Amino acid sequence: MFQEKPEGKQTRKLKIICFHGFGTNGEMMKTQMRHLYHLMQPYADLVFPNGSKVTSKSLVVDPAVHKFIGEALSYSWFDYRNLPEAELVQTSIDYMEALLEAEGPFDGMIGFSQGGAFVHLMILALSQGMFRNKRMNQMRFAILICTAVWKWNSIELKGDVHPIDFPTFHFMSKSDFLYQLSVASTTRFVNPYIMHHGEGHKIPRIGMENFKELM
Repeated sequence: MFQEKPEGKQTRKLKIICFHGFGTNGEMMKTQMRHLYHLMQPYADLVFPNGSKVTSKSLVVDPAVHKFIGEALSYSWFDYRNLPEAELVQTSIDYMEALLEAEGPFDGMIGFSQGGAFVHLMILALSQGMFRNKRMNQMRFAILICTAVWKWNSIELKGDVHPIDFPTFHFMSKSDFLYQLSVASTTRFVNPYIMHHGEGHKIPRIGMENFKELM
């Protein structure tokens, strides 16, 4: 996934966009990913944007998030309480296209928790040809961490959406409250690669041996 090195040529570093969980921000995800980030650095440049919606800290229940965020703003990727689904989908695509224009193109995506649900939506929209920005066509893989997906009727009712042929790598934990939904999410993709970890609803600290499975 991280290396495509033609014989006798230098490997190009990949560029990956990373989507944080609900009620946090890009800086917090960078800290949460510090172990994985260290392993990825020789192979990839990582970008950590903030979500499209400023989110009230009162909606965040994890005290560790409050401690890290402090006075900084919290963000999410979906305004699901106030927007009809079709509008939510379109505003999400518009925001992704703005990120592609400002920071792209990207080779891949990483999503944690709600950020993983956002990544899934982007893959689904890509499979249905919903992007105007052709930079999205350069996406080659996604890594989904402790995430769940839900049915997007405004897209999926347009036709019979089969499992999507897009390379995905899924980290999940049996002690995560989203575990069953994480397992269910893998059925949305052709040949998903799955790795279990024991750290609950967190971005796992993996060693080099596990990282080689990503490569």
